[in-house]
Formats: sequence, structure tokens, C-alpha cells
Amino acid sequence: MCLVLLIWLLSFVNYFLIMVFKWRDDHTQLVLDLLRNQECLWNVKSEKYRNRNIRDKALEEMVKELNIPDLTQEDVKLKIKSIRSRYSSELAKVLKSEKSGAGRDDIYIPKLFWFKQADLFLRSVCTPRLSSSTTVSKQNLLLLG
Repeated sequence: MCLVLLIWLLSFVNYFLIMVFKWRDDHTQLVLDLLRNQECLWNVKSEKYRNRNIRDKALEEMVKELNIPDLTQEDVKLKIKSIRSRYSSELAKVLKSEKSGAGRDDIYIPKLFWFKQADLFLRSVCTPRLSSSTTVSKQNLLLLG
């Protein structure tokens, strides 16, 4: 019982010790500017992407360049992951609307203020998964019937 209580207490304390950094819009734009020049952190096709030491050094440089008090490499890593994930999600919406044969006025316009900035370099390495429909089209029904 004491061991369970001790483990719970340690996890509770650990939860409050972990501080999540709150990113401002200008921080995000600066991260994107710096990230664009650190190909080893976003280009999965690069040999340097696979080298942890090079990536750690690049993260360290970004933390120094950002010059934000209490910012850690882990904060920057999580921000990069968030940027890639959100960018990929928005790109998938754009591509899906283009693929659907929508008119020019109906093409999805990304909501992220930094989408165009990220698109300059991330499109070449981000291939969002487009979901396929599980419904059977009328044409397929005619073929089956």
C-alpha cells in the first residue's frame, strides 16, 4: 500500500514539475524560419535526419537562436512535431478538395496563419494520407449487379 501511494505521489509531483511552454504566434514564425535552415530536423530524405547527434546540435542551436527563457530542446522538438502534424492535416484537406473536382472557389483554404510559410519547405517531404471512401459508388454497384 505504501509503495502504491509513493508511486502515485511521485507521478503527481512529476506532473506538476513538467512545464509546457506556451508558444506565441511570433515564436511559431521564428521557429519556422529557423527550422527551414535546419534540414536535418524536417527532411526525412536527408542522411543527416538519421543522425541523432546532428539533430541534437541543431535543436540546441535553435534554442539559442530563439532566446526564450526556460525553453528546452524538448519544447522545440514538440513544437516541430506539432507543426508537421498540423501542416500535414491542413495539406490533406487542401489536396482532398482539389482532388474532389471542386471549383477554384471551393478549394480548401488552410486556417493556419503560418501554412504558406511551412509549405515553402515541408510540402516536399509531407505526404498526407488521404482517406479512401468506404461507401460503394453507383458505378461499382452497376458493375457488381
